[in-house]
Amino acid sequence: MTSQDNLYLSKIENQLKSLAKEAGESLLTYFGKPLEIEYKDLGKTDPVTEADKNVQDLLKISILKSFPDHAVIGEEDQPGTNKILPKYVWVIDPLDGTRNFSNGLRIFACSIGVLCDGIPIAGAIFIPTGDKGGDILHAVIGKGAYLNDKPINISNRDSPDSLSLVGLPGSFHNSFRFTDRIKGEPRILGSIAYELAMVATGVFQYSALLGSLAIWDVAAGLIIIKEAGGSIKVGNISRKKAQWSEFDSFYKQPQKVIVDMATLRKWHAPLIFGSTGIVNLISQKLEYKSGWKQKLSNLLKI
Repeated sequence: MTSQDNLYLSKIENQLKSLAKEAGESLLTYFGKPLEIEYKDLGKTDPVTEADKNVQDLLKISILKSFPDHAVIGEEDQPGTNKILPKYVWVIDPLDGTRNFSNGLRIFACSIGVLCDGIPIAGAIFIPTGDKGGDILHAVIGKGAYLNDKPINISNRDSPDSLSLVGLPGSFHNSFRFTDRIKGEPRILGSIAYELAMVATGVFQYSALLGSLAIWDVAAGLIIIKEAGGSIKVGNISRKKAQWSEFDSFYKQPQKVIVDMATLRKWHAPLIFGSTGIVNLISQKLEYKSGWKQKLSNLLKI
């Protein structure tokens, strides 16, 4: 990496930290107050508030003012176009954990990630702490990960112990199982970005996010986890087997090059985060739990 590249990354890093702080402060002005809530789906399971929309607008305006040749993808955007992507793309989730936020639970986050040709190179996550303020986790490729100005590292264990906190989806036992007993006490937080922050700081031993994650859920957390010394595997889960490989770029999942805004917005995949030893252990011991139809099919084949 040239000195010019380092200077450009430093500019991105400074903007990231400033934006995360500004966005977090803006979110806190809405917290605990009556909110206008809309839903993005007919089943009313995916809420959005004026806090989501206004903070996203704030972020997009600031990013494009500083980096007019970059692109921005936000969760609250309308469906993307077939516009060809530039080298740098910012991916933002202005409020991850909207349901927690709207119910007065201080487990939410603002996530801002930066991709270079599909590879996460920088990220910042704001999480609320204490009664009024918040912390910022941030990382730039090759420079380590930080909680505010303090270096952070994930837990370096090869396997979780019985006192460990771990992240598993609420539906885990309905759809998946471990082939051997894996220790750890599951926690469901309701905010993916917040959960990744807990892994990056060593509070959680690992997180197995087995649903169909969206790119804005994880774009910032990926680089923070990696720079904190972690490992990430991306899954291709079928009814018969879960196949896992090392994550390195959003442009290689699925098996085709992503070149336009609309396609990148559609990126979805399950991920496992943690130390290299734990991620390898979880990916080896995890399997899909067959339903009765699959069990019947297997019996008929005998």
